[in-house]
Amino acid sequence: MAQNITIELTDAQWALVVENGGEAFLISDVDKDTPVTITADIISAELKAFLNNRITRQIQDKARREQQNAFNV
Repeated sequence: MAQNITIELTDAQWALVVENGGEAFLISDVDKDTPVTITADIISAELKAFLNNRITRQIQDKARREQQNAFNV
């Protein structure tokens, strides 16, 4: 079942995100010299991609450890 996550930021926090968002979020499809307008949708997509990468890496690491343990038996 899908889960929704809500993140609430104060106006000051949001201003900092928008001001520094281009550097804070590694937006892969944008040239670093291109100004980026940060939106909630961009942050959402970047966080989802980040979590996907971290979870995938954890699954792969676990599989490697299990394979190594099976070999060592």
